[in-house]
This record gives sequence, structure tokens and C-alpha cells, in this order.
Amino acid sequence: MSFASHAFHQRGGRCKVEEGDEALQCSADQVARWEAKQKQEWSEMYQKVRVQQSNLQKARTQVDKFLQHHGIRSDSFDVNVAKKSFGGLYRTYPLHLAAKERDWHMVRLLLHFGADPLQRDSRGSTASDCMGQLARAD
Repeated sequence: MSFASHAFHQRGGRCKVEEGDEALQCSADQVARWEAKQKQEWSEMYQKVRVQQSNLQKARTQVDKFLQHHGIRSDSFDVNVAKKSFGGLYRTYPLHLAAKERDWHMVRLLLHFGADPLQRDSRGSTASDCMGQLARAD
């Protein structure tokens, strides 16, 4: 039952809520309580969205700093851009770097922002391969 399609009509101290062929009788006090409840729900939802937006912005800032720290430059926010070295002969990717550093938080963030887990570096290794090499080294 969608409240957006409701019509409220007040008659003689009472209110009538109509939706299509349905009609519900309620008092003005009941309507006020319903409106207050709706306002509270919208406020809570808005607050949750604001927190999510803030968390997303913080995560993006962390990824930006990680990319800059590793000398990965891109005109756009691209977590799949290669870091090239040795005159372009060797390339690796942010996800590979985070895996090699055992920065699991950054691995999760990069994946969240669209890093390709199947991307291969110039040695033919995926980020998962890098993690396997670390496990064998321990």
C-alpha cells in the first residue's frame, strides 16, 4: 500500500484516507501521528544515507591517497590503471600492490570501487597469485 497515492479528506473533525476504491476512516490525531511517524522514518533514512555518503567519500579518499603514494596517476578515479616502471616494461596494478603489502582493507576498498581481480600484471600474475606467493613465503 503506497502512501504516495493516498488522498486525505477531512470531514467534521474526522479524516478519510482514500486509495482507489479503498477508504479508511481515521481521526485528525491519527493522521498527525502517521505524518509524524513518516517524518521520523524519512529523517532516519536521510541520516543513514548521509552516513553512507560520508563513509564512501572517506573510502575514496583513502584509495586516492594509496594511488598517489604508489605513484599511480590518473586523470579520473580509475582503480584499474597500471603503474608502469622500467620504461614501461613492467606494469602492476593497485590491487596487486595492496595484496603484496598485505593491506587487506585496501584490497577490499579497491574491489569495492571496481578493481578487476582477474587483471594480470606484466609477469602474468593476478592479485590472487600475489596473495598465494605471500602465503608460501610464510
